[in-house]
Amino acid sequence: MSARWLGGLVMCLIVAAASPRANAQALVTDLSDYHVAITSSFTGTQLLLFGAFGRNIDPTNTDLIVVVRGPPQKITMRRRAREFGVWVNADKIEFASAPGYYQVASTKNLDGLASNQLLARNQIGLRYLKLDPVTPEVALAPAGAPLDEYRAALIRSKIRDGLYREDIGSVTFVSPSLFRQTIYIPANVPIGDYRVEVYLVSDGDIVSAQSSPLFIGKTGSEREISLFAHRWPLAFGLIAIVLALIAGFAAGEIFRKE
Repeated sequence: MSARWLGGLVMCLIVAAASPRANAQALVTDLSDYHVAITSSFTGTQLLLFGAFGRNIDPTNTDLIVVVRGPPQKITMRRRAREFGVWVNADKIEFASAPGYYQVASTKNLDGLASNQLLARNQIGLRYLKLDPVTPEVALAPAGAPLDEYRAALIRSKIRDGLYREDIGSVTFVSPSLFRQTIYIPANVPIGDYRVEVYLVSDGDIVSAQSSPLFIGKTGSEREISLFAHRWPLAFGLIAIVLALIAGFAAGEIFRKE
């Protein structure tokens, strides 16, 4: 563990033990970094979430859940079918706002921590993610209909890409009231605003919660190019075509002379 991370853990413990406000809130958390810079050489990184809860909380009857939510995205899932001996895209469903990234970690199995209603209300766990289709009529499909298959396919796809994960039992207690958790940021993570949520659970109920912002975005020239592409997509496309034509013409001239 780096000196910076260790210092953060020590500071969090001091705050939780000494601050009346921290004891009143029951839970204090912090991140090793609140801004992840995406550059051309970015290959992924890890952040450390650390925290502590007050002396008025019984550590023997306390569990923790950590949820990291990425920016919502509109995602289209297609079902392939075999027609006349050829695999083609048959049907599709567009989901309105699926998290671009989602990680949940806990001290033990989620089903043993809280009721299904509580987990569903806070969208804690992959099975409780609220994935609503854009078309309202599709939402009326009965359980077991293709809608559930599309939802399952979306989650499987995100897991395969490393963008959805469940780390059950990974929240580590450094002391009876001090904990830590690693947040994994893959190389293909979407840019945007994230939320890191920590839930303190006792007797099946959430007794305290903390939410921290996290921003993942491009910096320097990569950021300027990305902003230009999103603000003026037509101009960006034309410039890209012109540059490709120039590069192709230059390469042709070089090879012709050789």
